[in-house]
Amino acid sequence: MNTSPNALTLHVYAAFSTTSVLDIDHDLDRVEGLTFDTFYPGGLFGSCSFFVRCQPGRMWLFRKGQRLVVRNRGVICWEGEITAIGYGADRRTVTATGYWGALLGVRGLVKAWADTRLTEAVWELRATDSAVDKFTLDRQGRLRFSARDVEIASGDGLTLRYTAPTGQTVKRVTFDYDFSEDAAMSAALVYHFNGVSTYTDLAEAYDGLASAGVNATLNTTHYLYVGFHAGQTDHFQGGDSIFLKFNLGDSVNNNAATLDVEYHDGGGWVNVSSLLDGTASAGAPFAVDGNISFTRPGNLNAAEINGQVKVWFRITTSANLDAVTFNEIYIGQTQSWTGVLYNVGAASAETTLSATGTGSVDDTLAAPSQSVDLIFSATGGVLNPFANGSVYWEITNLVVYTETGTINAQEVVKDWRAAINSLNATEVYIGANTLALVPWLTEEQGGYETAASNLARLAALGDAGGNAQAAYLLDSDFGSGGGNGKPVLALQQQPALTDYEYTVMFDVLTMSGVSLEERPVLNWIIVRYTDAQGRERLVTPDDDSSLTDTASVAAYGRREHVLQARFNAESTAISFGAAFLAEHKDPRLFVSGEIPVTGLITGKFGEMVPVCRVRAGKRIRVTNFLNDVLGVSGAGLTFIISHTRYDAAAQTVYISCGVPDNLAILLARLLRAEQA
Repeated sequence: MNTSPNALTLHVYAAFSTTSVLDIDHDLDRVEGLTFDTFYPGGLFGSCSFFVRCQPGRMWLFRKGQRLVVRNRGVICWEGEITAIGYGADRRTVTATGYWGALLGVRGLVKAWADTRLTEAVWELRATDSAVDKFTLDRQGRLRFSARDVEIASGDGLTLRYTAPTGQTVKRVTFDYDFSEDAAMSAALVYHFNGVSTYTDLAEAYDGLASAGVNATLNTTHYLYVGFHAGQTDHFQGGDSIFLKFNLGDSVNNNAATLDVEYHDGGGWVNVSSLLDGTASAGAPFAVDGNISFTRPGNLNAAEINGQVKVWFRITTSANLDAVTFNEIYIGQTQSWTGVLYNVGAASAETTLSATGTGSVDDTLAAPSQSVDLIFSATGGVLNPFANGSVYWEITNLVVYTETGTINAQEVVKDWRAAINSLNATEVYIGANTLALVPWLTEEQGGYETAASNLARLAALGDAGGNAQAAYLLDSDFGSGGGNGKPVLALQQQPALTDYEYTVMFDVLTMSGVSLEERPVLNWIIVRYTDAQGRERLVTPDDDSSLTDTASVAAYGRREHVLQARFNAESTAISFGAAFLAEHKDPRLFVSGEIPVTGLITGKFGEMVPVCRVRAGKRIRVTNFLNDVLGVSGAGLTFIISHTRYDAAAQTVYISCGVPDNLAILLARLLRAEQA
């Protein structure tokens, strides 16, 4: 019987189970060359290897894919999957890999939890649409459908389709919109006539710019002439309802009055019919932005006013008005168009827009569907929009969700847990993390990505409070039901350096090959990322102040660093940069090299712990150095253990600590490479 405090027992089970594999000749009682390692973040268990001396032809029931567990007096020290068995002349060698690499490093998804991409590859233009060439589509940071200056029949339209990956469905769609059925074009000429002899050209009222205007004061003897080219009015047929649209500025009228609108029929001025004044408020015309609508006369003719031949409309008032700022005056027609969010699976409209205006849509689909469409189409008569894109549907802040809940770090980790049935069902160790993840996709642009990679990217963002996070796998004993042989997925805040689990003293032996080094301060973070449209972007502290720390800059000077982010949204890239800043804005010591500890290590309360149980993710404090030697709270000689390597023959653990982030990424990549 092995009475050593580091006595180890090995057991092999069927994959992800507690069903033992028969050890016919008790080979696991006489293993040699046993080593294993742990790492953090990620992990926790890395690689494990050993060999057993035996005849080459003897029966051997251990196979690739089986579960290997190393215990010290009932406590799991290492757990993973047998990934290779080597057959030698006098021995058999077993190599195993922890489940972070053997399971999460080879299992993945193509999934978009929250998708903001707008490209053709994501929102596909449907080739079956009729009259596609009658429309334009702008994807520059938005989806904007516009009608061209051609004859468009009812039913003509443009359709974009989003299709979720196989096995997934769209459950919710949100967006902001600006929808316009008003085919409108700026006037060609506008005069204010004083009723005597003076025509004042109100040039700013027809310059195509609604941001600035010109003042005019109308009284009962004045005329406001609004002129158009014949081609503008020829867009509309006699009998169509048309309008004069007025975009007003700072000064508006407050006096009650009635407007009269006339046109020239070739012989004289005639009143229009069906006049409605949409600029009036409390009986005062030109009080608000709006349309003065009427029926287009069938005998509308050009006339000469102040030497200018145009198709003119003449406006008079029944009472004197206040000065009015005319920013822009248009002619147009309210046409019949719809914008539809369409559920392809249910063959039904989810949301329909049919009136000019702006707003927001948050639509949880009645029945989840693999595909949804955005359809912009004409729904009435034969229409002739202007060429200036005044009939349009503009969609911004578009997000497609394949889940109905809030997309944050905690929910994404839970989804990974549910997607991989070889993980234990418990979610007790998936801590609360409300950091919003919109967008969040696999492989930044929605391609295939392993769980290990996606979870590592997620953890690198920290939490909503800027605290460092870690995603990793606990051993199966942490699982529900007393453990069922399946590892337990965890997402937790990285432990604070104000506490610790182990202590060590640096002496001549432990410091051999080890040095304390100061990590450079970085306090001005520039984040480089590729956006949802595939364009490289930079975001700096000049764009967002959370990417710098004024106290650190004042103390240590401006220390710039360019950080490459594997995220496709500015908000997520900023969160990543802010988390990086929090870890690097102050001086930190780290241990260069491995600290060897043999036999037993001292716990926080003076208890002696077998060194085979030391694992990454725990904290170790050097007791014979002053704390906070850099003068920064928490920067002293307490470290997170980032890697351990245990040698069973020597009963020695080799501990690496400090600066765990790059090391964890390196190890995770190495483990995934072993599975290739």
